[in-house]
Amino acid sequence: MTQHSGNRTITRLLATILTLALCAGLSSCSKPRGDTAAAKRAMDKGLEFFRAGNPDSAAVYFKTATDADPDNATAWAWRAKVMQYQQFSNTAGSAVMDSCAAYARRALAIDPNNAFAHVELAHAYNPQYGGMTGVNATEGYEKAWEHLNLAVQYDDTDGDAWIGICLQAMRRGDAAMEKKALARMLESGFFTPAIVEMNAWMLRAMPENAILITSGDFDTFPMWALQTARGMRPDVAVLNSAMLNAPWYAEAACARNRIPLPMSRAELDEYTPGAAYFYKEYKVPMPKGLEERMKDPNLHTNGVDDPRFLAFSDAAVRWWAEQKRLGKFPRPIAIAATCDGNVRGLFDLRGIDCGTHTQWTEREASGAVDLAATKKAFDDAKPALFTGPQCAAHDRSMYRSTREADASAMLPFSSGIAYMKACRAAGMAAEADAYRVKLEHFAQEAKLSPTTVALLEEVSGAGR
Repeated sequence: MTQHSGNRTITRLLATILTLALCAGLSSCSKPRGDTAAAKRAMDKGLEFFRAGNPDSAAVYFKTATDADPDNATAWAWRAKVMQYQQFSNTAGSAVMDSCAAYARRALAIDPNNAFAHVELAHAYNPQYGGMTGVNATEGYEKAWEHLNLAVQYDDTDGDAWIGICLQAMRRGDAAMEKKALARMLESGFFTPAIVEMNAWMLRAMPENAILITSGDFDTFPMWALQTARGMRPDVAVLNSAMLNAPWYAEAACARNRIPLPMSRAELDEYTPGAAYFYKEYKVPMPKGLEERMKDPNLHTNGVDDPRFLAFSDAAVRWWAEQKRLGKFPRPIAIAATCDGNVRGLFDLRGIDCGTHTQWTEREASGAVDLAATKKAFDDAKPALFTGPQCAAHDRSMYRSTREADASAMLPFSSGIAYMKACRAAGMAAEADAYRVKLEHFAQEAKLSPTTVALLEEVSGAGR
């Protein structure tokens, strides 16, 4: 080949490359681009509503974001996320989870490595949250497990994914993965220092070999993590009350902690939450006044507030307490201070306030306070360690993100108030006055809001 023919070949090749590049550029220019600025404004507004606990308004803005920029994978994932919260407040059933899955898949079509979208698709598959149309429980659990593992493969700091993996590993009997998930939640900062300290404070105070009933994410997963990853108080059996209503969890958690259950797994699967049936069949004394309330001719069915309703979690705690009363249950039973009054009320006048927890006691002790325990609980709390963010920046839970800034510090503060009030009732005026001063210093160091201080003092009858 001559030099001239070689030059002509190179020239034609360059011309072809230039033409292709120009065509690609024109094609790109002709494709309508999303309004990314408008999408960002809508996303910011949606997140503002979401973190304020308003999923309906948040959903409107997340939709505005995908309308403005259909290629925004994160906005599609948020649409899947927020719809799950709307499910609990408005609509139940597989149709909702089908829509969640559709939004998550739209996000993954744009960005296959989007960890957030994989987590939401896993939630949609999970039968525990309702499951999708045409997907049986076995397939649902397997697909959920697959997408949760993909999520941490693409982002191993995704705490929401690790929470899902922790629970599914427990259900599957995969102790190694369960431990890894809890460790990663600690290592990645998914649990903030204030939340870790709150859990350590409660765990340190537990009686030896106790059963501790908790109620939410912030008083369960961090405590499990402290036990498994840091070896803190492995003798304490931490049971989440809400999760006890899932038969697989009740069976697995109680088996690993050698705690008896009032019924078999088959009975658990068929359990009908009727109070009259449970108290009669399982020979547990009915709480005072309940029988009369159930006879009320004007009684209307009102879900969990209906006195005829008895969730298995509540039934189990009442059964354990009765076994303890009969001398058949040697382990101490405690309910965490983070639980609400309904859970703490399960001891039916046999609970004594120990600051970090309410403990079952043999004698009726309505309103009783353990002076030594509440004093120690308050004295052991270092206010500075309870301050700071309650929820990590990368935590996508609406419930966890709406936690009050001083929520952790409120617990030891209320323990101190209980101690001061009990001292006054016992005629220990000087001690009560001394702790009044300590409480004021604690409130300042922990940066408790004046509203919180006033509310707690009003509730406790501790104001001057």
